[in-house]
Amino acid sequence: MALTTVASLRDHSTPETLSIMDDLITSPGKDKNGCGHMLVIRVPSVQLAMLAKERLQEVRDKLGLQYRFEILLGNPASELTVAKHFVTRLKVSRN
Repeated sequence: MALTTVASLRDHSTPETLSIMDDLITSPGKDKNGCGHMLVIRVPSVQLAMLAKERLQEVRDKLGLQYRFEILLGNPASELTVAKHFVTRLKVSRN
């Protein structure tokens, strides 16, 4: 498991959490169509949800995983914004 080699993650995470994160990150690479798991996190506060999205994107990008998964913020008052490379991946996986 690649994530267990990062000491700062090991020190602040349970083995179960590390296993879930490893599955989320590596599953798209195992499937020939790039399909993998989906994780939905509901944050009832719009302000906290925006902060969570920003932080998750920062960490994802620092780890170089921006092409492995997308982080979306759903708001009934606005449309979803999805990166072009991820839309392409979704279209390929639907066929």
